[in-house]
Amino acid sequence: MSFKKISLLLCMIFFATNAYCAKVLINKVVDHPALNETVKGIIDCLSEAGFKQGENLELRVESAQTNSALASQIASRFVNQKPDVVVGVGTISAQSFLKYPNLKVIFSSVTDPKGASLTQSKNISGVSNFVELMPQIEMIKNILPNLKTIGILYNPAEVNSVSIIKKLKPLCEKVGVCLKKQAITKTADIAQSCTKIAQCVDALFISNDNTALSGLKLITRIATKADIPVFVSDTDAVVENGALAALGPNQYEVGRQTGVMIAKILKNEEMPSIEYPQKTELFLNNNTAKALNISLPKDLTCDGSFTLGAATSVSLIDLNFDPTLSLLIAILAGALAGTLTGILNQFLKVTDLLAGILVAFMLYSVNLKVMGGLPNLGLLGLEAMDSLTTLTLIVSSVIGILLVLFMTDFGLALRSVGQNKILAKLYGVRISIMTILGLALSNGLISFSGAIFAQNQGFADVSQGIGTVIIGLASVMIGETLTYSEKLWIRIIFCIVGSIIYRLLIATALHSEFLGLETQDLNLITGLLVVAVILLRRRRTCFA
Repeated sequence: MSFKKISLLLCMIFFATNAYCAKVLINKVVDHPALNETVKGIIDCLSEAGFKQGENLELRVESAQTNSALASQIASRFVNQKPDVVVGVGTISAQSFLKYPNLKVIFSSVTDPKGASLTQSKNISGVSNFVELMPQIEMIKNILPNLKTIGILYNPAEVNSVSIIKKLKPLCEKVGVCLKKQAITKTADIAQSCTKIAQCVDALFISNDNTALSGLKLITRIATKADIPVFVSDTDAVVENGALAALGPNQYEVGRQTGVMIAKILKNEEMPSIEYPQKTELFLNNNTAKALNISLPKDLTCDGSFTLGAATSVSLIDLNFDPTLSLLIAILAGALAGTLTGILNQFLKVTDLLAGILVAFMLYSVNLKVMGGLPNLGLLGLEAMDSLTTLTLIVSSVIGILLVLFMTDFGLALRSVGQNKILAKLYGVRISIMTILGLALSNGLISFSGAIFAQNQGFADVSQGIGTVIIGLASVMIGETLTYSEKLWIRIIFCIVGSIIYRLLIATALHSEFLGLETQDLNLITGLLVVAVILLRRRRTCFA
């Protein structure tokens, strides 16, 4: 072999062994399912972007075990290895890189980047895992209508958890729920702390606290023994760890978002801006529901539809629309919401419960947009239909139209689907179409009710619809208990009477000083009323 060929071969070997190899070092606050999925998403995304471990990527993951001192040691060790990018998964791990201003840092699954001082440097960016808290409270209230006290386990050393509690407390007060806090400084505290708080709450909520999430199996086991459901904001923690429900971001997708950012830096692109989850998901655990004897409600669209009607009507009046026209548009808006629930259930085969909760969840954002981003919109100084006589005439007209409608062939087919789907199908009724039309009609009427309520009260509020399911149930049950008649018009009238009696009973209970009840006891009173009506109906059935 000639000298020239040997030299060429040596040069090729030299350049091959010195080819660029990106170095990404990941400091993870703790090992638990959610953050493990985040890291997996990062690795998968980098691989798809052309950065493969063992080929052109050196990647290492170390866990700080929720210890800030250990996180700082890991960060110091990483800096000495001169990485292209360091990644902090979790707040404590991300903060451990703050003392190195020239380091390119990408964080992931950090709830409050601003509160954690991660927004002050041009060399720091990442993906937050924060999602709005009010939809999570609404989800919990929908599953537990009589919720009065909710407990939260948190580590005071985690900035993300402290931030969540500050935001959660006023939201809980707004819907009449008391928030109880229980601190845990390490996983060894979980058993004792969980046992203690489970004795004085109706439910537990774990929201992005890494210490609590690392011991979630223990928390759910203790809570289930005490008949207390656990709700979480990490969807990866539901089935495997025994939580009842989760509403939050998919942590794997959060990891993939983070991976996209890291790949941009490795390709010498500009530091991207901070991002938030692109979508949220809802998971329900039927096995846990059965273990706790909790019946998950069927259609929860109505909670969102009620507020949608209120928001639509008030917003239109604010834009100088006629109040009567705003009622008609509110009905159409509610009907669209009900139609969407029906399509998800009948054509996309989403379960009736999940379809209702998904639409109600989406309506929260829609309602905020309808009100121009404001949580509350008033009618002060604007013309509204607040005359009791006018409202009574409108409601009476709607009831009359419904009575006529239900007597037609269409109305009878619609009622038959509600009574017995199998028999209705044998008579040639198209179940899927009738179900969608029934949901559209019912949610249109609920939205109409919300619009009337808002015009009468003079404002619309984004949380106005919370508890609509249980209030409607109580009113209907009271009305049906008062009548033996099978005639439709009589039953409808008594449902209206039931709603009036329900409101009178609530008002009487709250204004009876000897009972010692206050406004925040509304859910308790409602629950007791429903139980009393159920017992009364059973007693009546026995005598019949």
